[in-house]
This record gives sequence, C-alpha cells and structure tokens, in this order.
Amino acid sequence: MTTLAEPITRPTLRFVYSHPAHFIAFGGGAGLSPVAPGTVGTMLALPMHYFLAPQLPWIYLAVVVALFGLGVWACAVTGRALGAADHGGMVWDEMVAYLLVLFFV
Repeated sequence: MTTLAEPITRPTLRFVYSHPAHFIAFGGGAGLSPVAPGTVGTMLALPMHYFLAPQLPWIYLAVVVALFGLGVWACAVTGRALGAADHGGMVWDEMVAYLLVLFFV
C-alpha cells in the first residue's frame, strides 16, 4: 500500500505504473489527459464493448459487475495514495458506467 505525507495534485505516468490499482483506476493512463480525462477514459469503453457485445447478455453483465468490483478496490487504493477520494484522473467509473449504458443501448 502506498501512503504519502501530502496529496499528489498532478499524478505522473510513473505514479500510474507504480501499482496495479493505480493503472486500473487511471484507465491505463487515460486519466492523465490534460483535457477531459473522463471523456478520454470513456472512449476506452468502446473497444471493451466491441469485444463484449457478441457475448450472451448475462456474460456481458457479469463482466461489468466484475469490473465494477475491481474498480471499487482500485479507486480506493489510488484515492488513499493520492489523498483524494475521487481524483479527476481516476476514470474507471466512467468506463464501467459507459459499458453499462452501451449494454442497454
């Protein structure tokens, strides 16, 4: 577990790759985008949907639920390390929410 004396305001690629939870929470680095990191993270959901769409509906939803659970863990670890519970660079929630929206569309 990573702990810091003071919050990180501008995470770096080094921070993202320093722990698997940071990598997941930041969408592999998409959350580091200086402009609209949430939108960039959301766009990562498109290839994931392309892969999942041909699957049976219950498989798709099971994967979304598993990704949600993984994101809860990853964002909790990363939020503690950053000193911010919902840092703007953590885009995993946007990715999983968009996958759920695409499922219903």
